[in-house]
Amino acid sequence: MSFATDIYTLLSTTDGVSDIVGSRISPYVRNTGDEFPAVVFQIPREEIESDSDGRDLMRIATIEITCLARTYIDADLLAEAVVIAVKGATPVARSLTIDRDFGDPYDGSQDLVYRSTVTATLTGSTT
Repeated sequence: MSFATDIYTLLSTTDGVSDIVGSRISPYVRNTGDEFPAVVFQIPREEIESDSDGRDLMRIATIEITCLARTYIDADLLAEAVVIAVKGATPVARSLTIDRDFGDPYDGSQDLVYRSTVTATLTGSTT
């Protein structure tokens, strides 16, 4: 089981998300040359619970999915599509939050970059 693979597959196959970003989905950093809007995801923490024999029983991961856009509204609409996708995910998502901020342009443009970051905890069995 790989939460990273699961999240990429979830985002790239969910119509609400892929309709907005196409294939502009990447781990950790936005791909050079990708247009906006785009999605960047990361899994900064994963816990693996084991039984007394050392077999993995469950994995618990924190995921962060950052929705990047040139307007606040576009970033927020994309985040709502991500929330819908994650709520229907397997492994099961719980405790979803959305954080919003913005940053200076970093690609030669004069337009700000708006970020809406969806954070969730996923739990799943490895059996």
